[in-house]
Amino acid sequence: MLVAIASPQAAFLADAASFVVSAAFILRLPRITAGAAAGEKPRGRFWPEFRGGIKYILSRRLLTLVIACMAAARPGATPSCGRP
Repeated sequence: MLVAIASPQAAFLADAASFVVSAAFILRLPRITAGAAAGEKPRGRFWPEFRGGIKYILSRRLLTLVIACMAAARPGATPSCGRP
């Protein structure tokens, strides 16, 4: 859409700027030491954690709506997408 409004150069510049902003946020994250990552908290089992994540998403109405909209909007999300 930015290409239609401005130019391809502007779109690439905006994309590059978004990567710079993302990198700035990532650099501000706290560092995890090897000891903390290796053994402070025992790992849980996959399926109980997965169910807990789904329950969390479903308990937050706005989050559920946003995820559903994103899934519906992505290419290939519907069986007829891309077919005549």
